Amino acid sequence: TNKAKNRILQETALNLRTNRMLTKEKETQSKSKANSTAVRNPGVHKVLAMDVTHSPRDARAVGQFGQAVIVSKDENTEVKKRWDEGHFNVYLSDKIPVDRALPDTRPLSLVHNDLPSTSVIFCFVDEVWSTLLRSVHSVLNRSPPHLLAEIILVDDFSTKGRCS
Repeated sequence: TNKAKNRILQETALNLRTNRMLTKEKETQSKSKANSTAVRNPGVHKVLAMDVTHSPRDARAVGQFGQAVIVSKDENTEVKKRWDEGHFNVYLSDKIPVDRALPDTRPLSLVHNDLPSTSVIFCFVDEVWSTLLRSVHSVLNRSPPHLLAEIILVDDFSTKGRCS
């Protein structure tokens, strides 16, 4: 439990560092190409596909691409039993992959790229583990790596489950 939580946090940090290194390599390789073909407009770029989950490991997994899921009548007892853990369908949430694919809903207009890097801070108390992990993975998978400095998880004295 604590070992598993620490392992997941270490893997997340490693993924973040790896993403940053790969991004720097790609930026270096593409700068000359971009400079020769792009219209010069400092600080602005066309929206790029940043989501690394567009080709999920299991395209048929529950909740992929934002598809609704109907829980069978056989599972209703389990849904009701776990409802109080988060006051939502925790049973179903636990079935959705942490790196699920979602449609890109950003406008096809221009977005700013000359922003400073940022830290993303998740403050939580007794959070359902699957939603917390999915949130962290969403930030990692959908943020431009050069803008993401770090992800900080702040457990505000959780008393139950993995977070205690």
